[in-house]
Amino acid sequence: MQGYASREAALNILSEQETSGAFLKDLFGRHTEALPKPDRGLVREICLGVIRNLSLLDYNIDLYAAKKPGRGTLRTILRLTAYQLFFLEVKDFAAVNVGVELAKHRAGQHQGGFVNAVLKKMIAAGLQKAPGETLKALAVNHSHPEWLVRRWHKRLGPKGLFRALDRNNQEAPLWLRVNPARGTVAEAASALAELGVATETEADAPLFLRIASKGGGEAALHSSLFQEGKIAFQDPAAWLIATLADWRTGSSLLDLCSAPGGKAACLAERAAFLGDADSDAVPIVCNDISPRRLARIRDAIERLGHKRLAPVVMDPAFPALRGRFDVVVVDAPCSNLGVIRRRPEARWNRGPEDLARLAVLQRGLLDAAAHLAAPEGRILYATCSPEDEETSQVVAAFLSDHPDWEVEDAARFLPAWAVKKRFLWLHPGETEYDGFFAARLARRQVEKSPRESIL
Repeated sequence: MQGYASREAALNILSEQETSGAFLKDLFGRHTEALPKPDRGLVREICLGVIRNLSLLDYNIDLYAAKKPGRGTLRTILRLTAYQLFFLEVKDFAAVNVGVELAKHRAGQHQGGFVNAVLKKMIAAGLQKAPGETLKALAVNHSHPEWLVRRWHKRLGPKGLFRALDRNNQEAPLWLRVNPARGTVAEAASALAELGVATETEADAPLFLRIASKGGGEAALHSSLFQEGKIAFQDPAAWLIATLADWRTGSSLLDLCSAPGGKAACLAERAAFLGDADSDAVPIVCNDISPRRLARIRDAIERLGHKRLAPVVMDPAFPALRGRFDVVVVDAPCSNLGVIRRRPEARWNRGPEDLARLAVLQRGLLDAAAHLAAPEGRILYATCSPEDEETSQVVAAFLSDHPDWEVEDAARFLPAWAVKKRFLWLHPGETEYDGFFAARLARRQVEKSPRESIL
Protein backbone atom coordinates (compact mmCIF):
# COMPACT_ATOMS: atom_id res chain seq x y z
CA MET A 1 0.00 0.00 0.00
CA GLN A 2 1.36 3.41 -0.98
CA GLY A 3 2.55 5.37 2.04
CA TYR A 4 2.44 2.38 4.39
CA ALA A 5 6.21 2.01 4.86
CA SER A 6 6.75 5.66 5.83
CA ARG A 7 3.83 5.66 8.29
CA GLU A 8 5.00 2.40 9.81
CA ALA A 9 8.46 3.94 10.28
CA ALA A 10 6.82 6.92 12.01
CA LEU A 11 4.87 4.53 14.23
CA ASN A 12 8.05 2.67 15.16
CA ILE A 13 9.90 5.88 16.01
CA LEU A 14 7.07 7.34 18.08
CA SER A 15 6.52 4.05 19.89
CA GLU A 16 10.20 3.71 20.78
CA GLN A 17 10.38 7.32 21.90
CA GLU A 18 7.36 6.85 24.16
CA THR A 19 8.78 3.76 25.85
CA SER A 20 12.45 4.77 26.05
CA GLY A 21 12.33 8.57 26.36
CA ALA A 22 15.00 8.84 23.65
CA PHE A 23 15.39 11.98 21.58
CA LEU A 24 13.73 11.73 18.18
CA LYS A 25 16.89 12.88 16.39
CA ASP A 26 18.65 9.76 17.66
CA LEU A 27 15.94 7.47 16.22
CA PHE A 28 15.37 8.85 12.73
CA GLY A 29 18.42 7.37 11.02
CA ARG A 30 17.95 3.80 12.19
CA HIS A 31 14.25 3.65 11.31
CA THR A 32 14.31 5.50 7.97
CA GLU A 33 17.55 4.42 6.29
CA ALA A 34 15.71 2.10 3.85
CA LEU A 35 13.22 4.79 2.77
CA PRO A 36 13.56 7.16 -0.21
CA LYS A 37 14.73 10.67 0.69
CA PRO A 38 11.26 12.33 0.36
CA ASP A 39 9.76 9.70 2.65
CA ARG A 40 12.50 10.25 5.24
CA GLY A 41 11.57 13.93 5.34
CA LEU A 42 7.88 13.07 5.69
CA VAL A 43 8.56 10.69 8.58
CA ARG A 44 10.55 13.37 10.37
CA GLU A 45 7.77 15.92 9.85
CA ILE A 46 5.09 13.53 11.14
CA CYS A 47 7.06 12.53 14.24
CA LEU A 48 8.00 16.07 15.21
CA GLY A 49 4.48 17.27 14.48
CA VAL A 50 2.89 14.60 16.64
CA ILE A 51 5.14 15.41 19.60
CA ARG A 52 4.62 19.17 19.19
CA ASN A 53 0.83 18.73 19.09
CA LEU A 54 0.45 15.75 21.41
CA SER A 55 -2.07 17.17 23.90
CA LEU A 56 -4.23 18.69 21.18
CA LEU A 57 -4.26 15.45 19.17
CA ASP A 58 -5.14 13.45 22.27
CA TYR A 59 -7.91 15.90 23.11
CA ASN A 60 -9.47 15.31 19.68
CA ILE A 61 -9.01 11.52 19.87
CA ASP A 62 -10.72 11.40 23.27
CA LEU A 63 -13.66 13.47 22.01
CA TYR A 64 -14.65 10.78 19.53
CA ALA A 65 -13.33 7.49 20.86
CA ALA A 66 -16.14 5.56 22.56
CA LYS A 67 -13.48 3.70 24.53
CA LYS A 68 -10.40 5.85 24.98
CA PRO A 69 -7.26 3.90 24.05
CA GLY A 70 -4.41 3.96 26.56
CA ARG A 71 -0.77 4.58 25.84
CA GLY A 72 0.66 2.36 23.15
CA THR A 73 0.29 1.34 19.54
CA LEU A 74 -3.38 2.15 18.94
CA ARG A 75 -3.24 5.67 20.33
CA THR A 76 0.01 6.34 18.44
CA ILE A 77 -1.62 5.26 15.16
CA LEU A 78 -4.53 7.61 15.82
CA ARG A 79 -2.14 10.44 16.69
CA LEU A 80 0.02 10.17 13.58
CA THR A 81 -3.02 9.82 11.32
CA ALA A 82 -4.84 12.73 12.96
CA TYR A 83 -1.75 14.87 12.53
CA GLN A 84 -1.81 14.20 8.79
CA LEU A 85 -5.52 15.00 8.61
CA PHE A 86 -5.27 18.31 10.46
CA PHE A 87 -1.79 19.64 9.68
CA LEU A 88 -0.54 18.11 6.42
CA GLU A 89 -1.80 18.23 2.87
CA VAL A 90 -2.56 14.52 2.78
CA LYS A 91 -5.87 13.42 1.28
CA ASP A 92 -8.28 12.24 3.96
CA PHE A 93 -9.02 8.86 2.39
CA ALA A 94 -5.33 8.09 1.92
CA ALA A 95 -4.42 8.94 5.52
CA VAL A 96 -7.37 6.96 6.89
CA ASN A 97 -6.68 3.90 4.73
CA VAL A 98 -3.09 3.65 5.88
CA GLY A 99 -4.10 4.27 9.50
CA VAL A 100 -6.68 1.47 9.34
CA GLU A 101 -4.15 -0.95 7.80
CA LEU A 102 -1.59 -0.07 10.44
CA ALA A 103 -4.17 -0.78 13.14
CA LYS A 104 -5.03 -4.17 11.61
CA HIS A 105 -1.42 -5.26 11.29
CA ARG A 106 -0.04 -3.83 14.52
CA ALA A 107 -2.95 -3.75 16.98
CA GLY A 108 -5.20 -6.57 15.79
CA GLN A 109 -7.59 -7.08 12.88
CA HIS A 110 -10.62 -5.97 14.88
CA GLN A 111 -9.03 -2.58 15.66
CA GLY A 112 -9.23 -1.46 12.04
CA GLY A 113 -12.93 -0.71 12.36
CA PHE A 114 -12.42 1.22 15.59
CA VAL A 115 -9.72 3.42 14.05
CA ASN A 116 -11.82 3.99 10.93
CA ALA A 117 -14.82 5.13 13.00
CA VAL A 118 -12.80 7.53 15.19
CA LEU A 119 -10.97 9.08 12.24
CA LYS A 120 -14.15 9.65 10.23
CA LYS A 121 -15.74 11.45 13.20
CA MET A 122 -12.66 13.64 13.48
CA ILE A 123 -12.77 14.49 9.77
CA ALA A 124 -16.43 15.46 10.01
CA ALA A 125 -15.88 17.72 13.03
CA GLY A 126 -12.54 19.24 12.08
CA LEU A 127 -9.82 20.12 14.55
CA GLN A 128 -11.32 21.00 17.93
CA LYS A 129 -9.60 23.02 20.63
CA ALA A 130 -10.19 23.01 24.35
CA PRO A 131 -12.67 25.80 25.17
CA GLY A 132 -11.95 28.76 27.42
CA GLU A 133 -8.85 30.71 28.32
CA THR A 134 -7.73 28.80 31.40
CA LEU A 135 -4.16 27.65 31.81
CA LYS A 136 -5.40 24.08 31.48
CA ALA A 137 -6.97 24.87 28.09
CA LEU A 138 -3.81 26.70 27.05
CA ALA A 139 -1.75 23.63 27.97
CA VAL A 140 -3.97 21.42 25.79
CA ASN A 141 -4.13 23.74 22.81
CA HIS A 142 -0.37 24.46 22.78
CA SER A 143 0.57 20.93 23.79
CA HIS A 144 2.70 21.63 26.84
CA PRO A 145 2.36 19.90 30.21
CA GLU A 146 0.11 21.86 32.55
CA TRP A 147 2.74 22.05 35.32
CA LEU A 148 5.13 23.81 32.94
CA VAL A 149 2.46 26.21 31.66
CA ARG A 150 1.60 27.24 35.24
CA ARG A 151 5.25 27.70 36.10
CA TRP A 152 6.00 29.86 33.06
CA HIS A 153 2.82 31.90 33.52
CA LYS A 154 3.99 32.82 37.01
CA ARG A 155 7.45 33.78 35.78
CA LEU A 156 6.76 35.32 32.36
CA GLY A 157 3.21 36.64 32.61
CA PRO A 158 0.50 36.01 29.98
CA LYS A 159 2.31 37.59 27.00
CA GLY A 160 5.67 36.01 27.77
CA LEU A 161 4.01 32.63 28.30
CA PHE A 162 2.23 32.78 24.95
CA ARG A 163 5.45 33.72 23.15
CA ALA A 164 7.28 30.80 24.76
CA LEU A 165 4.56 28.26 23.93
CA ASP A 166 4.19 29.54 20.39
CA ARG A 167 7.95 29.59 19.76
CA ASN A 168 8.39 26.06 21.13
CA ASN A 169 5.99 24.68 18.54
CA GLN A 170 7.80 26.27 15.62
CA GLU A 171 10.62 24.66 13.68
CA ALA A 172 13.87 25.87 15.20
CA PRO A 173 15.99 28.12 12.98
CA LEU A 174 19.16 26.59 11.63
CA TRP A 175 22.48 28.28 12.33
CA LEU A 176 25.94 27.52 11.02
CA ARG A 177 29.19 28.15 12.86
CA VAL A 178 32.02 29.00 10.45
CA ASN A 179 35.41 27.47 11.24
CA PRO A 180 37.91 30.37 10.97
CA ALA A 181 40.80 27.97 10.45
CA ARG A 182 39.18 26.86 7.18
CA GLY A 183 37.84 30.16 5.81
CA THR A 184 35.97 33.38 6.54
CA VAL A 185 32.29 33.97 7.17
CA ALA A 186 32.05 35.93 3.91
CA GLU A 187 33.59 33.04 1.98
CA ALA A 188 31.19 30.54 3.53
CA ALA A 189 28.18 32.76 2.83
CA SER A 190 29.28 33.21 -0.79
CA ALA A 191 29.79 29.46 -1.30
CA LEU A 192 26.39 28.70 0.23
CA ALA A 193 24.74 31.31 -1.99
CA GLU A 194 26.13 29.49 -5.03
CA LEU A 195 24.29 26.41 -3.77
CA GLY A 196 21.08 28.42 -3.47
CA VAL A 197 21.30 28.70 0.31
CA ALA A 198 20.57 32.22 1.55
CA THR A 199 22.15 33.17 4.88
CA GLU A 200 22.13 36.08 7.31
CA THR A 201 24.96 37.24 9.55
CA GLU A 202 24.56 37.71 13.31
CA ALA A 203 26.10 40.81 14.89
CA ASP A 204 26.45 39.35 18.39
CA ALA A 205 27.87 36.02 17.17
CA PRO A 206 30.31 36.93 14.37
CA LEU A 207 31.19 33.36 13.34
CA PHE A 208 27.54 32.39 12.86
CA LEU A 209 25.24 32.42 9.85
CA ARG A 210 21.50 31.88 9.96
CA ILE A 211 20.07 29.78 7.13
CA ALA A 212 17.29 31.87 5.62
CA SER A 213 16.07 29.63 2.78
CA LYS A 214 13.78 26.61 2.95
CA GLY A 215 15.70 23.39 2.50
CA GLY A 216 18.96 25.19 3.11
CA GLY A 217 19.89 22.99 6.03
CA GLU A 218 19.84 19.85 3.92
CA ALA A 219 21.87 21.51 1.18
CA ALA A 220 24.45 22.78 3.68
CA LEU A 221 24.72 19.38 5.36
CA HIS A 222 25.56 17.66 2.07
CA SER A 223 27.83 20.39 0.76
CA SER A 224 31.59 20.28 0.35
CA LEU A 225 31.74 23.08 2.93
CA PHE A 226 30.45 20.72 5.59
CA GLN A 227 32.52 17.76 4.41
CA GLU A 228 35.70 19.87 4.48
CA GLY A 229 35.04 21.09 8.01
CA LYS A 230 34.38 24.71 7.10
CA ILE A 231 30.99 24.83 8.83
CA ALA A 232 29.13 23.13 11.68
CA PHE A 233 25.54 23.36 12.91
CA GLN A 234 25.09 25.11 16.26
CA ASP A 235 22.87 27.68 17.98
CA PRO A 236 24.56 31.07 18.60
CA ALA A 237 23.90 30.75 22.34
CA ALA A 238 27.11 28.69 22.29
CA TRP A 239 29.00 31.80 21.18
CA LEU A 240 27.64 33.75 24.15
CA ILE A 241 28.77 30.96 26.48
CA ALA A 242 32.23 30.93 24.88
CA THR A 243 32.42 34.71 25.18
CA LEU A 244 31.51 34.55 28.86
CA ALA A 245 34.15 31.86 29.45
CA ASP A 246 36.65 34.08 27.59
CA TRP A 247 39.21 31.29 27.19
CA ARG A 248 42.30 32.01 25.13
CA THR A 249 45.20 29.87 23.96
CA GLY A 250 47.85 29.59 26.65
CA SER A 251 45.38 28.86 29.43
CA SER A 252 44.49 25.30 30.35
CA LEU A 253 40.88 24.29 29.70
CA LEU A 254 38.72 21.41 30.89
CA ASP A 255 35.31 20.83 29.29
CA LEU A 256 33.91 18.65 32.06
CA CYS A 257 30.77 17.33 30.28
CA SER A 258 32.04 17.68 26.76
CA ALA A 259 30.20 15.23 24.49
CA PRO A 260 29.44 15.76 21.65
CA GLY A 261 32.11 18.49 21.63
CA GLY A 262 30.25 21.48 20.18
CA LYS A 263 31.10 23.86 23.04
CA ALA A 264 34.79 22.89 23.01
CA ALA A 265 34.95 23.42 19.24
CA CYS A 266 33.28 26.82 19.59
CA LEU A 267 35.75 27.83 22.31
CA ALA A 268 38.68 26.84 20.09
CA GLU A 269 37.26 28.67 17.06
CA ARG A 270 36.55 31.82 19.05
CA ALA A 271 40.16 31.87 20.24
CA ALA A 272 41.36 31.49 16.64
CA PHE A 273 38.95 34.21 15.49
CA LEU A 274 40.41 36.58 18.10
CA GLY A 275 43.90 36.00 16.75
CA ASP A 276 45.36 33.13 18.76
CA ALA A 277 47.70 31.73 16.13
CA ASP A 278 49.32 28.96 18.17
CA SER A 279 46.24 26.75 18.07
CA ASP A 280 47.98 23.58 19.27
CA ALA A 281 49.85 25.09 22.22
CA VAL A 282 47.67 23.65 24.99
CA PRO A 283 45.26 20.72 24.68
CA ILE A 284 41.60 21.19 25.48
CA VAL A 285 40.69 18.31 27.77
CA CYS A 286 37.24 17.02 26.82
CA ASN A 287 35.81 14.79 29.53
CA ASP A 288 32.67 12.69 29.67
CA ILE A 289 31.71 9.64 31.72
CA SER A 290 30.27 7.91 28.63
CA PRO A 291 32.81 6.52 26.11
CA ARG A 292 30.00 6.10 23.57
CA ARG A 293 28.99 9.78 23.83
CA LEU A 294 32.59 10.92 23.91
CA ALA A 295 33.24 9.15 20.61
CA ARG A 296 31.12 11.84 18.93
CA ILE A 297 33.92 14.35 19.54
CA ARG A 298 35.79 12.66 16.68
CA ASP A 299 33.78 14.88 14.30
CA ALA A 300 35.28 18.04 15.80
CA ILE A 301 38.75 16.51 15.81
CA GLU A 302 38.76 14.96 12.36
CA ARG A 303 36.28 16.88 10.18
CA LEU A 304 36.83 20.33 11.74
CA GLY A 305 40.53 19.74 12.32
CA HIS A 306 40.62 20.59 16.03
CA LYS A 307 43.52 18.32 16.87
CA ARG A 308 44.00 19.97 20.23
CA LEU A 309 40.78 18.45 21.60
CA ALA A 310 41.83 15.63 23.91
CA PRO A 311 38.91 13.32 24.78
CA VAL A 312 39.23 11.48 28.10
CA VAL A 313 36.88 9.41 30.24
CA MET A 314 37.56 10.15 33.87
CA ASP A 315 36.01 10.60 37.28
CA PRO A 316 35.85 14.36 37.93
CA ALA A 317 37.16 13.66 41.44
CA PHE A 318 40.43 12.26 40.05
CA PRO A 319 43.00 13.67 42.55
CA ALA A 320 45.90 14.04 40.10
CA LEU A 321 44.03 16.81 38.25
CA ARG A 322 43.18 18.85 41.33
CA GLY A 323 43.89 22.55 40.79
CA ARG A 324 45.22 22.05 37.26
CA PHE A 325 42.86 24.05 35.00
CA ASP A 326 42.61 27.78 34.40
CA VAL A 327 39.10 27.42 32.94
CA VAL A 328 36.61 24.66 33.73
CA VAL A 329 33.45 24.56 31.63
CA VAL A 330 30.52 22.69 33.16
CA ASP A 331 27.81 22.34 30.49
CA ALA A 332 25.72 20.28 32.87
CA PRO A 333 23.13 17.61 32.06
CA CYS A 334 19.76 19.26 32.51
CA SER A 335 16.04 19.10 31.74
CA ASN A 336 16.47 20.60 28.22
CA LEU A 337 13.47 22.86 28.87
CA GLY A 338 15.23 25.73 27.14
CA VAL A 339 15.61 23.86 23.85
CA ILE A 340 12.13 22.41 23.40
CA ARG A 341 12.04 23.75 19.81
CA ARG A 342 14.90 21.39 18.95
CA ARG A 343 13.97 18.61 21.35
CA PRO A 344 10.17 18.77 21.54
CA GLU A 345 9.94 15.48 23.41
CA ALA A 346 11.74 17.08 26.40
CA ARG A 347 8.45 18.67 27.52
CA TRP A 348 6.92 15.20 27.94
CA ASN A 349 10.03 13.51 29.34
CA ARG A 350 10.32 15.80 32.36
CA GLY A 351 8.27 16.58 35.45
CA PRO A 352 8.81 19.04 38.30
CA GLU A 353 10.43 16.29 40.36
CA ASP A 354 13.19 15.97 37.75
CA LEU A 355 14.36 19.53 38.37
CA ALA A 356 15.28 18.76 41.98
CA ARG A 357 16.91 15.48 40.99
CA LEU A 358 19.01 17.12 38.28
CA ALA A 359 20.01 19.94 40.62
CA VAL A 360 21.74 17.41 42.89
CA LEU A 361 23.81 16.21 39.92
CA GLN A 362 24.56 19.76 38.82
CA ARG A 363 25.72 20.81 42.28
CA GLY A 364 28.01 17.78 42.40
CA LEU A 365 29.58 18.74 39.08
CA LEU A 366 30.15 22.30 40.27
CA ASP A 367 31.79 21.01 43.44
CA ALA A 368 34.10 18.86 41.32
CA ALA A 369 34.88 21.82 39.07
CA ALA A 370 35.95 23.89 42.09
CA HIS A 371 38.52 21.22 43.00
CA LEU A 372 39.79 20.99 39.43
CA ALA A 373 40.14 24.74 38.90
CA ALA A 374 43.53 26.38 39.45
CA PRO A 375 43.94 28.80 42.40
CA GLU A 376 43.20 31.77 40.13
CA GLY A 377 40.99 29.80 37.77
CA ARG A 378 37.36 30.25 36.85
CA ILE A 379 34.30 28.09 36.19
CA LEU A 380 31.73 28.56 33.47
CA TYR A 381 28.52 26.81 34.57
CA ALA A 382 25.91 26.40 31.81
CA THR A 383 22.62 24.64 31.23
CA CYS A 384 20.15 24.58 28.34
CA SER A 385 17.39 25.09 30.90
CA PRO A 386 16.12 28.43 32.23
CA GLU A 387 14.54 26.92 35.36
CA ASP A 388 15.55 28.38 38.73
CA GLU A 389 16.24 24.98 40.31
CA GLU A 390 18.86 24.22 37.65
CA THR A 391 20.34 27.69 37.33
CA SER A 392 20.45 30.44 39.96
CA GLN A 393 19.59 28.10 42.83
CA VAL A 394 22.44 25.73 41.90
CA VAL A 395 24.83 28.69 41.80
CA ALA A 396 23.53 30.02 45.13
CA ALA A 397 24.01 26.61 46.78
CA PHE A 398 27.53 26.39 45.36
CA LEU A 399 28.45 29.84 46.70
CA SER A 400 27.05 28.92 50.09
CA ASP A 401 29.23 25.81 50.20
CA HIS A 402 32.25 27.61 48.68
CA PRO A 403 32.42 31.12 50.18
CA ASP A 404 35.80 31.66 48.52
CA TRP A 405 34.03 31.83 45.14
CA GLU A 406 31.90 34.61 43.65
CA VAL A 407 29.85 35.45 40.54
CA GLU A 408 31.48 37.68 37.95
CA ASP A 409 28.94 39.93 36.24
CA ALA A 410 28.09 38.68 32.75
CA ALA A 411 27.37 42.27 31.72
CA ARG A 412 31.14 42.80 31.51
CA PHE A 413 31.31 40.35 28.61
CA LEU A 414 27.90 40.13 26.91
CA PRO A 415 25.29 42.41 25.29
CA ALA A 416 22.74 43.76 27.76
CA TRP A 417 19.81 41.89 26.18
CA ALA A 418 21.37 38.55 27.13
CA VAL A 419 21.98 39.33 30.81
CA LYS A 420 19.69 38.98 33.83
CA LYS A 421 20.81 39.16 37.46
CA ARG A 422 24.51 39.04 36.43
CA PHE A 423 23.98 35.79 34.46
CA LEU A 424 23.57 34.87 30.81
CA TRP A 425 19.90 33.94 31.04
CA LEU A 426 17.65 33.44 28.00
CA HIS A 427 14.14 32.05 28.17
CA PRO A 428 12.38 30.43 25.19
CA GLY A 429 10.46 33.05 23.25
CA GLU A 430 12.55 36.02 24.37
CA THR A 431 14.97 35.88 21.43
CA GLU A 432 15.61 33.81 18.32
CA TYR A 433 18.24 31.90 20.29
CA ASP A 434 17.64 28.80 22.34
CA GLY A 435 16.93 29.14 26.06
CA PHE A 436 20.20 29.04 27.98
CA PHE A 437 21.76 29.94 31.30
CA ALA A 438 25.41 30.49 32.18
CA ALA A 439 27.26 31.83 35.21
CA ARG A 440 30.90 32.88 35.34
CA LEU A 441 32.41 32.02 38.71
CA ALA A 442 35.83 32.97 40.06
CA ARG A 443 37.71 32.58 43.31
CA ARG A 444 37.76 35.67 45.50
CA GLN A 445 41.17 37.27 45.37
CA VAL A 446 42.24 38.37 48.83
CA GLU A 447 44.65 41.28 48.79
CA LYS A 448 47.75 40.70 50.92
CA SER A 449 48.94 43.31 53.41
CA PRO A 450 52.41 44.82 52.80
CA ARG A 451 53.84 42.72 55.64
CA GLU A 452 52.36 39.54 54.14
CA SER A 453 53.82 40.47 50.76
CA ILE A 454 57.31 40.90 52.24
CA LEU A 455 57.08 37.58 54.04
